[in-house]
Amino acid sequence: MEATALIISTNDPPRGALEQKIVKTGIFSKTLVCSSGNCVISELKRHNVHMIFWAFGTIDDPTEWLDILSHNPAWIDIPLLVFTKEEESSQRLRGLQLGACDSVTFVTPTDELAARIRGHIKRSEQISNLKNRRAEMAKFALNDPLTGLGNRASFDLRLGQ
Repeated sequence: MEATALIISTNDPPRGALEQKIVKTGIFSKTLVCSSGNCVISELKRHNVHMIFWAFGTIDDPTEWLDILSHNPAWIDIPLLVFTKEEESSQRLRGLQLGACDSVTFVTPTDELAARIRGHIKRSEQISNLKNRRAEMAKFALNDPLTGLGNRASFDLRLGQ
């Protein structure tokens, strides 16, 4: 799988440490780096991002891009993983409260991190597959499978409109 990671951090060394940690997992073929909420939205529009990694506390006000992320149907299921320093458990909790699917420290072992990432990506793919199946089922519920024309349920629905 050609997976793409998006890293959010405004400053180095967290950005460099985070990028190095993500590359070491061997999961992602492409790594994008953003330092602002506007950049995050721009990169999500241009690339098929499989997971977002956020060095927590490096963006002053994350609420705007997090709000956009959580209300866009195309992006709502992208896993967001928060990284913090080891001693900042309150920030890990805050990241989860803001909508992250997981929270780890910069010293999390690479094999543990890779297992977490694979699990989150697998769940995200399962959600995507379920959404696609749901759309197919909705189409079948309103259209004749042989002709593709609207069926009685479709007629009744349009008649009500």
